[in-house]
Amino acid sequence: MLRSPAFTLCAVICLGLSIGSTFAMFQVVDALLLRKLPVHEPDRLVEIARSDEVNLHSPEVWRLFSERQIVLSKVAGFGEDIYSVATPNTQPQKLAGIYVTGSYFQALGVTPVRGRALNELDDRPNASPACILSFAFWRRRFQKSDSALGQQVFVNGRACEIVGIAPQDFFGTDVGYGFDIAIPFAMQRSLRPEGTTWRTLFTSLAMFGRLRPGVSLEQANAQTEAISRPILHSAIPHDASESYRRKISTMSLIARPMAKGAASDSRYRYGNAVKLMLCLTGALFFVGCLNLANLTLARSASREREFATRYALGVTRSRLFAQLMTETLVIVATSMLLAIPLAFGGGRTLMAAVSSHTDPHYLDLRVDGASFCLLCGMTLFSVLLIGIFPALRAIREPFALQPHRADASHSFGRIGPDVLSVAIQFAFSMAMVAIALVLVKTVRDLSSADLGFDQRSVLRVDVQRLGEEPDGTRDELVAQRLQQHLAADHSIVSIGRTKPLLDASTVRISTMTASGREKQILAYVVYIDPSYLPALRIPVRSGRNFAASDDQGTNPVAILSRTAALALFNENVAGPYTFRQALGKSNPESVTVVGVAADAQYGKPNDPALNVIYRPVAQCGTACAGIGQFYIRYQGPLAVLQRETDRIADEVDSRLVLDSTPLEQESRSLIQQERLTATLATMAGSFVLILAAIGIFGGVSIGVERRIKEIGIRLALGAQKRHVYHTMLRHTSAAVLAGAILGGVFGFEVIGVVRQSFYGVSAATLTPLLTTAALLIFVALVAGAIPVERALVSDPVSTLRSE
Repeated sequence: MLRSPAFTLCAVICLGLSIGSTFAMFQVVDALLLRKLPVHEPDRLVEIARSDEVNLHSPEVWRLFSERQIVLSKVAGFGEDIYSVATPNTQPQKLAGIYVTGSYFQALGVTPVRGRALNELDDRPNASPACILSFAFWRRRFQKSDSALGQQVFVNGRACEIVGIAPQDFFGTDVGYGFDIAIPFAMQRSLRPEGTTWRTLFTSLAMFGRLRPGVSLEQANAQTEAISRPILHSAIPHDASESYRRKISTMSLIARPMAKGAASDSRYRYGNAVKLMLCLTGALFFVGCLNLANLTLARSASREREFATRYALGVTRSRLFAQLMTETLVIVATSMLLAIPLAFGGGRTLMAAVSSHTDPHYLDLRVDGASFCLLCGMTLFSVLLIGIFPALRAIREPFALQPHRADASHSFGRIGPDVLSVAIQFAFSMAMVAIALVLVKTVRDLSSADLGFDQRSVLRVDVQRLGEEPDGTRDELVAQRLQQHLAADHSIVSIGRTKPLLDASTVRISTMTASGREKQILAYVVYIDPSYLPALRIPVRSGRNFAASDDQGTNPVAILSRTAALALFNENVAGPYTFRQALGKSNPESVTVVGVAADAQYGKPNDPALNVIYRPVAQCGTACAGIGQFYIRYQGPLAVLQRETDRIADEVDSRLVLDSTPLEQESRSLIQQERLTATLATMAGSFVLILAAIGIFGGVSIGVERRIKEIGIRLALGAQKRHVYHTMLRHTSAAVLAGAILGGVFGFEVIGVVRQSFYGVSAATLTPLLTTAALLIFVALVAGAIPVERALVSDPVSTLRSE
């Protein structure tokens, strides 16, 4: 092995990267999709979802269902939020949190390692605020000190007593989301009164329960559906619109298994990506082992004279087999030194890449039985493929002692296993590289898509005032003061403001057509100030922008997006149009259209344009809540601007908390799954190109080494080198052609699956396949030419004499 350092190094790197990357991706898939929750009897847990597959309910639905159901021993609810948390002597920090009903921990059967769990007494409106810390946060902030119990932390400015520490392996019930702090649901309602309409059915309270002994899932589902209609009907707010009531009347509740966790946003966003990457890395592992088998065969072929000599001197085949297997085990063991850090660090690196303080992700990547069995299985497969089979072939009697074997068995007209292995590797490599090219093109197209506004150098700042109930008049005064102080900063070019609706994100808009019929659409209503559209550089195509005079004392006005104008009036220019806006009121207000703005894409780049209606923030009244969001177009360093905005906000009101995100970063996060998959696929594609070159080199080298005598005879008889060269490469070309055909069919099918599983993938398949085929053909011909060229430069007389 030391005499062939290039072979040894190549084998160790290829096998180490193949095993490590495959194991890392399996860990992610296992933790995200396969592993059960670390709670008591997870198979007895069921989640209660609506018939539209969404598990989001209101407190009223949860209360009524808890009272009327008879199949569950406990019913609990939970939700997720990001909190500003400060511990004694520390500054506030954004942390991932969950809010839970009092029965949450009891339903799961989770016992804290310190202190007690939250209970029904904690989940009352007038209860003393209590919280539970995760084990990781307890270790990080309190160094696992028992003195943490009884201390107070400040959650969004409100004091809360630490009553317990969660077990180390407990991350919650939403796989992919790990909490740092858990608070009672009653406390959450006091912290976020402006952000959620707690009386409606569509709020962020997921519901689940534990089956009673002897009750099956089918029985639970039947009883849940039977009692769901009266529950949903009873929970409808009295002032709900007719369309809202009709929607609810078609729904029911269902019970479904929750052993592997509740319906997870992480599974929805990254499930397809990690499954694809597991397939790619698995194929990469197979190709890597196949390539190493080829290299081992090629190396054994070059050592046949050595084996034949030792065999003639009395060395048994078992001793030669033991030697070859020892070399293989050394290679595998050495490669594990590279594979293990990649295997255990790759998944954590991947999770860190997709997490942020506003969008945290967590997976339990500790090795369990399934992961350990996979690692052992890959190691055993590696030994079998690159060790046992080549060793058995290499020690076949009588080695080079039968001079006619090479001529008979390895003539130019026969397609041997070396040709077949080259074809298989080419097909796998072609499909993998084609997928990488398709995904890279998809991300490039999504990143360069026109969003309808200029997102460069724009900072979105969410502003909250902690510790107090919302007050419309006070909040508006604070917002105006903050905007005036920010606008005076020299690094701020322009600044606009929006305020969210309290009761809904979409509203019903109606107008009367020329024929006298009512026309309705659902639209997103955004309340903005006059500086918002200029700050984002959204052009007003027709009519005018809002003015300072458009306030509460004037007639209601609006600016429509182009899509909304076409949907409502079949026109994309401003005119003497009016519409009626319903916000759950008995008398919808009549609004006059004063302008039509260009469409702005607030979702993913290739999503259809939304019906957006802009209203003046000064006319929002009680329909809006909180201080709102600021959109700041800036110049100069971003870090300096963020420090300045924090300083100015503290001067205006010390209770203000700012959460700022660059719009470019926000846009990139919308295509994070596609970007992540494309990055990983590109890495896998690049690696498979290297493996393909190595494998083709090894496959051709086997044929060349076994035909070295024939090459010498041909050259001694006067054959020109170029004729021998072309004859030798004809076999490589045949393998490449077969691999290209097989890879084209395989790649076409795989790209079709990728197109169905991922957002925005182009329908054009031929171009990436042809590009990949051309690239791999070039790599194959270069890799195949190297061993042939080495054989042709040898002296034919010396070759024949050695035989």
